[in-house]
Amino acid sequence: MPVGRGPYFLTFAASKHPRAELLCEMLLQASSRQVRMTHLYDAFRMDATHLLTIVCVIDVYIVNSSNCLCQKSLVYKRSSPVDNLLMDTQPNPHQFTRDAWEANAEVWDARMGDEGNDFFNILCWPALVSFLDPQLGQHVLDIACGNGLTSRRLATLRAKVTAFDFSANLIEKAKTRENPNSLISYHVVDATDEQQLLSLGEQTFDSALSNMALFDMADIETLFRILPGLLKPGGIFVFSLTHPCFNNSSSMHVMEEFDDGEIKTVYSVKISRYMTPYSAKGLALRNQPKPQMYFERPLQYYLNLGFQNGFVLDGFEERSFPPDYPQTFPLGWGGKFSEIPPALIVRFRKV
Repeated sequence: MPVGRGPYFLTFAASKHPRAELLCEMLLQASSRQVRMTHLYDAFRMDATHLLTIVCVIDVYIVNSSNCLCQKSLVYKRSSPVDNLLMDTQPNPHQFTRDAWEANAEVWDARMGDEGNDFFNILCWPALVSFLDPQLGQHVLDIACGNGLTSRRLATLRAKVTAFDFSANLIEKAKTRENPNSLISYHVVDATDEQQLLSLGEQTFDSALSNMALFDMADIETLFRILPGLLKPGGIFVFSLTHPCFNNSSSMHVMEEFDDGEIKTVYSVKISRYMTPYSAKGLALRNQPKPQMYFERPLQYYLNLGFQNGFVLDGFEERSFPPDYPQTFPLGWGGKFSEIPPALIVRFRKV
């Protein structure tokens, strides 16, 4: 294979799946600044069971000590029983999701605890609390509260909180933790069930919050339709999402290194799906016992659903890690991707 004049490119890619990050770490360790050219073929695919299929052939051309070009190839392949690109065909995705969160409750509670993770503390919470602006005595509805992390933060600020989740195990975990100022009441409620939502009380809440949960719900139309009736006049609904454009189940993180007289590295995100809603399984935590379902929807889906149900948009923020924030994994979210926001926060207001 001929090698022409530069620039030459060194490319690595990683999906959201942790095995892909481990592969990229291996590739980065195997490479060197002497690399002149690589080819990456048919890289990362996920099947319906969310086991990763990787067919990766790296042809590395290196200038050796005799100034001759030599070729090294690195091949990694992990096969899976089903080859079904990013799609899921669960007959009852809602029940699958409930079962997954019941199974994963202990692991998630241990990981999030009272402190949360980087996504929560750096990307989500500063914008959430700014948009909510909780005041003493205000009543906040915490939707899909998980282990109560956001509920406890709000109660510390003297807001009264009604928190619910459809996972009984997560609610039990939340109840075992501190209840600041005794201001939190926890409930097992399904956000896709109209009657259960109405049981929370019409025109009861000053504001509602959903942190990183709407994409875990098979149906959000019921929630968006009922929620305006639960809010007081002028009430607000604030929610955070993994960014539908840049951080969905089809996204791959890419590092490209090229030589145009000096070695330069560019980090980017490759997206193969966005416009059409779909679902896929994923492992948000490496050690969770059961994969969860992601319900991927374009941004216009969320915004139009709000507009159709009497909300106006009056707050919107896209959040990325600062440039100096360290990478937990070579191609994980961090400062190398500071120009690409992995999360967004929206504020709707009832009119």
